[in-house]
Amino acid sequence: MKAVESQHEPATAVRRALGVAVAGLTDAFEPGELAFLAVTSKAELPIRDRLAWCLAQDLGEAFIVTREWRRADLAILAGSNVVAQVEAKALYSFDVLREAGRQKYLGYLRADAVKMQALAALATSDRFLLSIVTDVRGEIRPELMRHVVKYTPGITKAASLYGSDEVRSMAKERWPKGLDQSFGVSTAVTHLDGGVVWGLDVGVDVFLIGPLSEADHG
Repeated sequence: MKAVESQHEPATAVRRALGVAVAGLTDAFEPGELAFLAVTSKAELPIRDRLAWCLAQDLGEAFIVTREWRRADLAILAGSNVVAQVEAKALYSFDVLREAGRQKYLGYLRADAVKMQALAALATSDRFLLSIVTDVRGEIRPELMRHVVKYTPGITKAASLYGSDEVRSMAKERWPKGLDQSFGVSTAVTHLDGGVVWGLDVGVDVFLIGPLSEADHG
């Protein structure tokens, strides 16, 4: 990808590149790769890492893209100054069906916003949250249930109560509302077709929330 022109104002250039990189995740994985990664562990780190690489390619040497910067999941620097921070949190569609589950994960995101605010005190910095919601549909074979497909109990219980299609539909409706009520800032949603692994159909929705204001962590 073409590097960002050096004369662009850093924050504006980074915001643009971040939005483009998140949207570009739809083509960042091999067929079935994300399905495999998302059912055998949470998709947070694979998506964070692929996003960091895409940003590094796009932004070029005008910026430094790094992971685990002062405990931030991802940071973008201009020289020694941090321009943007990104904190990622992954969950599953079944996690957001009940109010208690939604509030738990919204609390995690608010805590990440507070952490980034403390780090931003070192320099002016945009803050973004990346919420990654994985949905798994299909029958999980007995040999996969215990140690292979993670969070099998939650997946199978939700499917038995509501049906897999309804689980996905309810999650797509309820989670954006929770994000809006908690943060009230721009949120871009990118749907990733994870593909199929072991007969399981996997979809991943990536929500890019921000930039946050100082009041958005309350």
